[in-house]
Amino acid sequence: MAASLDVLARALTDHALSADLSEFPGSVADLLDKHNLARDRADALAERMRELASFAETEAARGYRDRAARWHEVAGNPDEVSVDRLAVVTSLITEAEGLDVGADAGSHPRSGYLYERAMKTLRMIPRKRRETLGVSELTTELGRRIRAAGAATLGTMGVFESESVDLSEARDHSIEAVSGKEALEALRAFVNLSSFSSLQDERDRAERLLAEHPLQTLFSNVHFARDGRVIHRSGGRGGEPIYGEDPATWRQMIQAYEIRVSLTVQGMLAPAWMALSNEHRLMLGDFVAITRGSSIVPSDRERLIAQALYYGYDGDFLTAAQLLAPQVENIVRLHLRNAGQQTSTMDRGVEQEIGLSALMGRDAVPEIFGEDIAFEIRALFCGPIGPNLRNDFAHGLVSDASVGSVHALYCWWFVLRLAFVPFWNRIHDTRTADSHEPAERDRQPAHENEAESEPGL
Repeated sequence: MAASLDVLARALTDHALSADLSEFPGSVADLLDKHNLARDRADALAERMRELASFAETEAARGYRDRAARWHEVAGNPDEVSVDRLAVVTSLITEAEGLDVGADAGSHPRSGYLYERAMKTLRMIPRKRRETLGVSELTTELGRRIRAAGAATLGTMGVFESESVDLSEARDHSIEAVSGKEALEALRAFVNLSSFSSLQDERDRAERLLAEHPLQTLFSNVHFARDGRVIHRSGGRGGEPIYGEDPATWRQMIQAYEIRVSLTVQGMLAPAWMALSNEHRLMLGDFVAITRGSSIVPSDRERLIAQALYYGYDGDFLTAAQLLAPQVENIVRLHLRNAGQQTSTMDRGVEQEIGLSALMGRDAVPEIFGEDIAFEIRALFCGPIGPNLRNDFAHGLVSDASVGSVHALYCWWFVLRLAFVPFWNRIHDTRTADSHEPAERDRQPAHENEAESEPGL
């Protein structure tokens, strides 16, 4: 058996060393490498792959240079490995520069992709060897070119328009819902203008759309930041799950979620907030009363969250959202810890907190917060697909253009609803219990009973 394998290995090696491009010598060389064969002839195979690269077309030539690098690695020639990889880098840059010169609308995504491949291959060359080869500054230049290609790509993207949506009925209904009520009842109506998103409904809707348009599930997507940076590549159907969902389904869910948030804010929350704030001048103490009476707000963050809620009520939604996003992370961390979950890691004696996106990936999260609230937090605050508020605020990626952002207003309303519902339930249960107390309680003056309510509300 061993003798037969040796004969086969020699035959395959001879083919890889002598065959021309039409006889696929590269595939044979790959087969030898995969099965750890022909190690004693690695130098010859490496040189042959280099030679074939000079006769091949651009992409195929890069493939043969990659093979040459691999066989030089097997032969123990690290300097030659770097030479082959730099040749690949140079080829990628040359092709991308040719596309940049053409500068037609469809060339920018391709050139950006080529520059990214060049950066990835360049980083495989050790830093000291890069200096020897005179390309130590090339990583900086490639980074600049990648960002420029991304920005140019954004500039060429078209806008798809649909039929206009009439939000006047929703606007009128929301204003009517909060008008002419006492402050507490008006605030309750405001937070109840919309419910939290339903994970099951969003998933079912996304899967129906993907079933109607199956081509969307076949391809990966590239997601760009506003400044042209590539911030995420999401896979097609069957790729790595995102929070337990197929990546194609999750992408569709987030697209629908962002549309829902925009319509909810513009059609209901913004006009209702204006009516509410014009009719009731709530103060900081009113929001302190809410946070102190809410079971979801940590006791050491009551005033901080109240201050943020007050900023939002006063119209400064961006400041409110920037304060509230990290507090949502703290709330998640606290309730996970209370449920016995580890929320930090220990590395060489240094303890570090786990970030919100990773925490929200825990299986226990839907059990603790409910699957709908868990979905809202994941969609609004976590991950590059979607608003990603926690990351943008934490890393200073928010610009002046975000002042009137629907996401900032929605973030404020979302946390207000989170805090207000437990507060309302607590005082409602207290008043219900009070109504069943002995008769002498009922004989007290009305204003003393009213003092049971929270101050200012």
